[in-house]
Amino acid sequence: MTARYCTMLSLTLLVSLVHLTAQDQEDDPHKGFRPSMRMESRLGYPGHADVITHRHIAKDTHAKCIQVESHPGQADDGAACLLRYDTGEKYRLNFVESLRFPRDGEVYLECSGTKPARCVIGLW
Repeated sequence: MTARYCTMLSLTLLVSLVHLTAQDQEDDPHKGFRPSMRMESRLGYPGHADVITHRHIAKDTHAKCIQVESHPGQADDGAACLLRYDTGEKYRLNFVESLRFPRDGEVYLECSGTKPARCVIGLW
């Protein structure tokens, strides 16, 4: 009887853990992307340096705009994730939009919209 009880308790805890993990991923979009698989940029925050992230991206890598913060006084200021190749090609991703990169290259992430702004993309 004790072995059966321990097995049932273990299964119950496992199911609860899986449910809570899935719920956390819905609440926090960053949970699905390791820090090494994210790019973040920040522009115009008083007291903080501007950060325009860049990295080499391989062809067919996917990117998803997982967070966009814009000026608090202007909710609809056109804030989005702006991806730019070093050759000048640009791709604008609104929140939750994604794309697949068409070629290898150095890619920069900037935030469009009124400053201050912060944006994050997830890569896979």
